[in-house]
Amino acid sequence: IEKRKDLELVRKVQGGALTTVCHYNEHNYSQREKFWCKERCQPVVSVEIDKIVNTQGRTRIQTDMRYRVIIVTLVVLQLRDSGEYHCETHLQGSTAGNLLSQLTLIVVHVISHSWYSEVNFNVLCIMAGLLGTKFLTALLIFIITSHRRSKATEQEIHSRNKHQLLPLTGNLTECIRGGINPS
Repeated sequence: IEKRKDLELVRKVQGGALTTVCHYNEHNYSQREKFWCKERCQPVVSVEIDKIVNTQGRTRIQTDMRYRVIIVTLVVLQLRDSGEYHCETHLQGSTAGNLLSQLTLIVVHVISHSWYSEVNFNVLCIMAGLLGTKFLTALLIFIITSHRRSKATEQEIHSRNKHQLLPLTGNLTECIRGGINPS
């Protein structure tokens, strides 16, 4: 929000909302109709003397006589809502008004978040797939390596057992004297 010579410049995002407060200081303004106008003066919404709130389409006007303010809310902003707005009061039945405050509204277009969330979801799915593939590849390599090591260890043990010398029972000298070859 910027102020320029009593003209407030307000930037809002399309789809958002604008709430502004117009102050009136004189007590006799409470006996006037209050208007929220676009340009000069195309009433968007007004509230009569005896009413407190009025809604017209996406615009709501509310008066608070105790604090002498007019509260205007415009919801679901659209690009076409951009323009100059002002609060004014009129004596009942009169077209001449007293300007209370004015602002220029600029509604800006933003890229839809659904596009971002769709892209983010797709990227997340791709990343999860890649990480899952890497994990399964690492697990497969671990299993193959473990199996090969197990086989190598088993073959080494079998090989040792094949050439293992068994202890002789009995007396080697007796075997030799008796003519039995110990081998």
